[in-house]
Amino acid sequence: MQSSFGWAGAPALPSCGIWRPLFLEAYDGASIQYIRFLPHKTTNDRWKFVADVFLERSTRHRDPILIGLQLFTTQGNMIFERDKEEVMPTAVAAGDGNDGLWSVSLEVLLPPHSVSEWWPNGLGEQPLYRLLVSVSRREDDSVLLSQKSVTVGFRSVLLVEQPIKEDTGGSSSMAGFSFFFKVIHESTSTVRVQGASELQVKKN
Repeated sequence: MQSSFGWAGAPALPSCGIWRPLFLEAYDGASIQYIRFLPHKTTNDRWKFVADVFLERSTRHRDPILIGLQLFTTQGNMIFERDKEEVMPTAVAAGDGNDGLWSVSLEVLLPPHSVSEWWPNGLGEQPLYRLLVSVSRREDDSVLLSQKSVTVGFRSVLLVEQPIKEDTGGSSSMAGFSFFFKVIHESTSTVRVQGASELQVKKN
């Protein structure tokens, strides 16, 4: 829960207990834990992205691995495929010298007009895509060690900050910064979002 440690208007209510299903996972070699997707629009109107792949590795297998990447539409049509390549994961956090978390960063430049941009609700379409990452054994690329897919969208959002001037009796000083988020697109339109946060505390 996002208010678990409290703030000025909310009590500290840490969650406790088991709140997700439990399961056992066995793997030999490597297991993809999660994928971080970071899209970026280039100056020549092409999209590129970085896929940071985080995985766990067995203590018996510290050799390079083969990793490949594919991008599909939600209908299953393949848009882009990156052939498997040999990489050496970088250690992120190792626990007691045993199995730890490792990462591989993959940078991809997509062909022109291969994907459509995601727009906020009411301003355009929200096309989504399926990113599939596969890890295989270096000695035999037909041996699949792990595979994971995530749903992604392509959008670029800019945080715009502007100084706020305050008049203090004939002289002006900066009181801070205003800010808003701008969705980057060919039309360079500005999307302003506002809202309120309501905290309800139930009394017994």
